Amino acid sequence: MEKKLLSKRQVIINLVIIAIVTILAIFYLAKDNIFDDLSSLGKLPIYAYLLIAFAVLGYVLCDSFIIYRSFRGINNEMKYKDCIGMYLYGNLGSSLTPSKAGHYPMKLYYMEKKGNSIDQALSVVTRAQIVYSLVNIICYIIMYIICSVNNVTFTMSNGNVVELELIALIGFLIALVSIGIFISLAFIPPINNLLIRISCFFVVKTRKGITKADYIKHQKRKMEITRTQIVYFIKNIYKEVPSIIANFGFLFFNNCLPYFIYLLLSKNSFNFGELFFYFALYQTVSYVTTFFPIPGNAGIAESTFALVYKVVMGNLVGACLLLWRLFNYYLMVIVDVIYFIIDTLKGNKFKKIEINKEE
Repeated sequence: MEKKLLSKRQVIINLVIIAIVTILAIFYLAKDNIFDDLSSLGKLPIYAYLLIAFAVLGYVLCDSFIIYRSFRGINNEMKYKDCIGMYLYGNLGSSLTPSKAGHYPMKLYYMEKKGNSIDQALSVVTRAQIVYSLVNIICYIIMYIICSVNNVTFTMSNGNVVELELIALIGFLIALVSIGIFISLAFIPPINNLLIRISCFFVVKTRKGITKADYIKHQKRKMEITRTQIVYFIKNIYKEVPSIIANFGFLFFNNCLPYFIYLLLSKNSFNFGELFFYFALYQTVSYVTTFFPIPGNAGIAESTFALVYKVVMGNLVGACLLLWRLFNYYLMVIVDVIYFIIDTLKGNKFKKIEINKEE
């Protein structure tokens, strides 16, 4: 079964959408005086920018380590530097597609380029996803308990009062339902077969070159691999402790990045309570942006950041927003593209981005 990621035309269209929506968002945020005070940017020393870059590097290395450990689980000799490359490929696909749709196809494509079979590629992706899902649930449970005990609330810039306990509960339920569906698809054949046939009807109708038989065969193979990986994870969960710790490290660097930037701009002292509060706020930002299918969350990320953080950051929110989006998105996309070009040139010729071409 052949599965193309994105054509050049689709990439160009998505880039145009990202540019237009981002410009509009910046324009309307500027009208709301979000960027009135950017003087703190000029006062930042060079080492502050380096610290922000190191925080970004921290979550890249943590996520890459989870990928590396997943390869070790299938006795694959994939090098750690190649796992970083796999992360960059996945991030590139995620950054240029609506709802991060290109994330896993790009990872699968990269693994196949490195000589992995489709079964190995699916096993690695599934194993890593199980770790992400488990840590996500644990994170929301901790967040709910702390917010509930301390009755933590937050007033957004539009005056709405949000109970972070409620955000944590909603996030937990969504994560629980997601993993429940994931397990049901893997272990309850009637549900699995029904959803495969429903999705097959639409996929075959909308995509050229895909036959019903090939699609069903491919999806059943994915579910078989998923079952194997879930059973293995449950029986050998102690072996996944390093990956679980690395995932918490990823969340620490990723979710707390706005707080690190705020401390550098404000020169305030570190406070653990504030750190957790910002961590919880970032969960809110992440939760909101997932509902908007715009490439790279363009415009939505900026608007949601300003809405959530304006009250706690005050006049520094504009400067924090620009630095956060610059390091967390735009510079990362540049790094992704540079790596993609270098990695492609190593193959002597450009390879069309396809998944499972051999089938």
